[in-house]
Amino acid sequence: MNLPVPTTHLTVLPSVVSKDEDVLNAIARAITLSAQAEEFSLLLVCCDDVSLRRQYMQQLVTETEVTLQEVALHPRVTSLLSPIEFCLGTDTPNGLMITGLESLVQLRDFLENANIERNALQKTAKLPLVLWVNREVLAKLQRYSPDLKNWGGSAYYLP
Repeated sequence: MNLPVPTTHLTVLPSVVSKDEDVLNAIARAITLSAQAEEFSLLLVCCDDVSLRRQYMQQLVTETEVTLQEVALHPRVTSLLSPIEFCLGTDTPNGLMITGLESLVQLRDFLENANIERNALQKTAKLPLVLWVNREVLAKLQRYSPDLKNWGGSAYYLP
């Protein structure tokens, strides 16, 4: 049986079946509620395994009724706001998933700038913003972008 291809560029993978279903369900609920309210929300999802991360992202795309778009950051980007503005200027997703922070050449500058831009980010992105990070980036986010990190509250942890 052929399934319709999702509108996102992520490929359909089998459902991740594990104890982490509760975490994924909580993330999906938070994304859905924020998208329905058309409010900015920051969700921090910590996952060190990139291949599992792709599966988790795909599961969120297929299990929520929210049009989620991935924004893969270029390694040389130093602003979170610019790629988001570009994406929202060309598409109309209901939520964004930001990836690639662990590959940024100037991660500290990026995080410091994100902290400075947080108010503009909140005004620009009236949707859920999911930052996919690993443990190292999450620690640096707390150190160099504490105000933005606090907006995200507690991180969701996946293996």
